[in-house]
Amino acid sequence: MYTSLLAHLKKLELLPVVVFVFSRKRCDALAAGLSTTDFLTASEKSQATAFFDNSLKLLSDDDKEVPQVTRLKETCLRGIGIHHAGVLPILKEVRS
Repeated sequence: MYTSLLAHLKKLELLPVVVFVFSRKRCDALAAGLSTTDFLTASEKSQATAFFDNSLKLLSDDDKEVPQVTRLKETCLRGIGIHHAGVLPILKEVRS
């Protein structure tokens, strides 16, 4: 659904964009639906990886493997952020 809209906005150089969704479940589902979409260059991806890893350095290795952490890292490394009431507090701290 959003894939074609985002492709159009990218073509018009109108990114980044913020999309508001009024359901946690729907927000997560829409982000999952963009699993093949990548908005970052290789350089940006490298910077995002370093930033994300640095932001989570206080977590234990086990906590870094929590599904929500791994999913959010995967989406962030494609230039897609998620923020809603169900996001773990430490993940809400991950921002530029």
